[in-house]
Amino acid sequence: MRPEWRIGYWLLYLVARVVFGLKIEGRQFVPRTGGLILAPNHLSNMDAPLVGIGVGVRELHFLAKAGLFRGTKFFAWLISHFNAIPLKEGKTSVEALRRIVGLLKNGNAVVIFPEGTRSKTGVMQEPQVGLGYVAAKTGVSVLPVYLKGTNARLLDLILRRSRFVVRFAQPIDPVTISGKANRKDLYRKISEEVMRSIVMLAER
Repeated sequence: MRPEWRIGYWLLYLVARVVFGLKIEGRQFVPRTGGLILAPNHLSNMDAPLVGIGVGVRELHFLAKAGLFRGTKFFAWLISHFNAIPLKEGKTSVEALRRIVGLLKNGNAVVIFPEGTRSKTGVMQEPQVGLGYVAAKTGVSVLPVYLKGTNARLLDLILRRSRFVVRFAQPIDPVTISGKANRKDLYRKISEEVMRSIVMLAER
């Protein structure tokens, strides 16, 4: 873990814990080494940083919509420096997928949102096949993650009417999931299995 990542983690952790009542559950399920896909539900732009805070023990890479890189030069540099990978809206970015597959095969951890986009209502959406494709392609485990509070109002968080929650489940090995008809069926089954695990985390 790079020194700047460690410093950033502790700063964000203290703010999230003291100001927003952060609660982390199941961190023991996070592998410290080896290729890993972290699969959280998606509520807001705060989700990726909160997953990083929740993990704590290792540096992560994130998929981020390309629009985030078109803001200020400083912000684009900042998110790139902290391992954001641009993904073109509305289409599959071949370059991004290649980077992700390469990172995972080299033992890195990558955050991929199964829903593909943020839920505007807070209700979890149907998973996309992209997560299943990457998991099947690389054979690495998928760690389901449930996030709560990232779409809450700032005042509600400060007054503890809501709070940040990061909850991890046991990793899912994609090798144990088999497709009945074709490869796309396998990708969908993996994504659906991960999404079911996230829903179960939400119901705890």
